[in-house]
Amino acid sequence: MKTSERAGVRERGLAGAVEETSLPSHAHPPAPLPTGRSRQVSWSVFLLVFLLSLTGCSYYGFSGAMIPQEHQTITIVPVENATASSLRDLEGSLTDLLNERFVERTRLRLITNANEADVVLTGRLIEYSDAPTSVSGNERATQNEVTISAEVRYRATESDSLLLDDTYTQSETYALSGEGAQSAADAARVVLENIADAVFADATSNW
Repeated sequence: MKTSERAGVRERGLAGAVEETSLPSHAHPPAPLPTGRSRQVSWSVFLLVFLLSLTGCSYYGFSGAMIPQEHQTITIVPVENATASSLRDLEGSLTDLLNERFVERTRLRLITNANEADVVLTGRLIEYSDAPTSVSGNERATQNEVTISAEVRYRATESDSLLLDDTYTQSETYALSGEGAQSAADAARVVLENIADAVFADATSNW
């Protein structure tokens, strides 16, 4: 009798297995309907994107520069030169380089009256040096390094707030002899370009 009961259990188990495997292999349970939580998350994401788009409307970008919409005009005051450099017109070169970046690479319109401009950029060269960095066997310099420092301020006139107030120092080496020989003026030009690039990057990326 015990043997018969065990056999019956096995038979029912096999029958159950047959019934389970009789479902079509391609059948899938229906996709669950969105829950209240998932709908809430989707709405939150949409709202966040919408708010970010509104925030972005208050700035405009051009060549990677971000300028607030309320800033439409700029005055770039001619750079002052407080150094004892013998090189000619370093201050004029830096003024031109700043004009090129702030006016030609953004939508800012250049005006001469600082009292009417939305932003005002001022600069002053405070240090210039041209010193040897490499000496040959006969103790003659073979390579020099030009270093220039400039104080720069970038001010919003309406709020009378400083958007940028920093000192920028850049250096460039140049060979005095040989095939790659250059002059101090060549090195100074590179230094001023690097200073102008750094000023422009800081002034248009701190928003």
